[in-house]
Amino acid sequence: MKLRVRLQKRTQPLEVPESEPTLGQLRAHLSQVLLPTLGFRYRAFLTPG
Repeated sequence: MKLRVRLQKRTQPLEVPESEPTLGQLRAHLSQVLLPTLGFRYRAFLTPG
């Protein structure tokens, strides 16, 4: 599945290997693949503070 993700006024492509991913799979893939390329540490970004 090909998606576009917009974060802080930047749009990035995100390709997910599953054809119908669950929300948990999307969140995991986003945090492991896309967030580090944008300079985020996904643990700090996704944990409540």
